[in-house]
Amino acid sequence: LFRSRVKVSSEEVKDYYDNNLAAYTSKPLWRVAHILLDKQDPKLQEKIATIKQQLAAGKDFAQLAKEYSIDTESVKKGGDLGWVIPGELGDKLETAISSLSKQQPNSQPVTTKYGVHLLHFLAKREKHLEPLNLVAAEIKSVLLEHKVAEEYSALREQIGIVAYEASDTLDELSQQFA
Repeated sequence: LFRSRVKVSSEEVKDYYDNNLAAYTSKPLWRVAHILLDKQDPKLQEKIATIKQQLAAGKDFAQLAKEYSIDTESVKKGGDLGWVIPGELGDKLETAISSLSKQQPNSQPVTTKYGVHLLHFLAKREKHLEPLNLVAAEIKSVLLEHKVAEEYSALREQIGIVAYEASDTLDELSQQFA
């Protein structure tokens, strides 16, 4: 009933988009792999040195992860943790991850409650703004729902006023809102 009476213009969609750009801006993402080592391992420093040497010699990080990592899940994927959103992994790991790049893909050891991590940069997606044409239908739907709710609320208020003023009979109410 209300949807047929409510319209959303392209200008309204554009204004909403312009006033809510943060909602349509994605966060930066990092794709990283790690080798997780047991911090209680008596040969920890030896393993770290060996891994660093092998990386410097050009050995594949994924292969080293499969060989050395104690993370039973990521080891199946060569240590790949997938896409990581800032705020997910804790300050120590994120500080190390943010310093990684294609030119400097490997981190120094990072100790957390889980163990000692050696991180490897795989990719980074910078934050970006979704184009209006990709989110316009979603915005139009949001604005339409908002307008429908406003129409419904206004009609309820009008019905309440008329019903109160013509409290003896509902004839006027039925005539006005039929």
